[in-house]
Amino acid sequence: MNEKVLITSKRSAEISNLVQGLKSIGIQVRLLTDGRMTLERLDEQCPAAIIIDNELPDRSGLDLCRIIKTEERTRSVFVLLLVNDLTYQREGFELA
Repeated sequence: MNEKVLITSKRSAEISNLVQGLKSIGIQVRLLTDGRMTLERLDEQCPAAIIIDNELPDRSGLDLCRIIKTEERTRSVFVLLLVNDLTYQREGFELA
C-alpha cells in the first residue's frame, strides 16, 4: 500500500498541523511549494494522494490538477484541491 502524500502549498505555516497529523498516523508526507517541484516529484514517484493549494507562485492549483489528471501515469491519483472560489470548486470536481 502506498502511504505517501504530496502537499503543494506556499503557505507551509498554515498547513503544518495537517502535515504533523498525517505523519503521526504513519503517512509519509512531502511538502512542496510550487507546481514545478510537484511535477518533478511526480516524475520520480507517484504518491497515493496529492493535496494542492489553488494559490501557487508559478501556476494555479487548478492548472496543476488538470495536468495531473490528464497524464496516464497519474490519472488515478487522488487529488484534493484547496479552493475558496465556487467557480474553481466546480472546475475541480469536473476534473475528478
